[in-house]
Amino acid sequence: MPVEVTAPVWLLAGLAAAGDSPDGPLRRAPEERVLERRERELETERRALGDERRSLRRRRLALDEREVALALRERALGAGGPERPPERPREDVLQPEFRHWNLRVLRSLVEARRAEFPDRAEEWRLYLRLLEPFAEDGILGPAFDETVADVFGPLVA
Repeated sequence: MPVEVTAPVWLLAGLAAAGDSPDGPLRRAPEERVLERRERELETERRALGDERRSLRRRRLALDEREVALALRERALGAGGPERPPERPREDVLQPEFRHWNLRVLRSLVEARRAEFPDRAEEWRLYLRLLEPFAEDGILGPAFDETVADVFGPLVA
């Protein structure tokens, strides 16, 4: 076969090997470009997360060292930290603990404000007498929290 006849076949084979087609250069599909871009974004994020992880590890080590140093200083001073202000006695506080109520303080509120609520004062006194058996050392537990809030609402709000 003459070379002129086989030349177009060789030409096409060469173009195919070079990645081009007779219609022009081969193009990537749009989905492939999107995937490549997303891969680059994910790689950037992965590097940033690695940097952040290393930074947090360094911070945690520094905080651990500071914590040890503070514990040694506290031990050297012989104190467990700064002195706390004296707490008010339990009998002077309306709510000595969350959802606990002091009946003695509640009773004094009823007496102090009975002029403001003359129509409710007697009802409040009755409730106080009914609640007394359920109080331990004059303190009502959390089971009565809603009752106290509902009945004595104007006084404790």
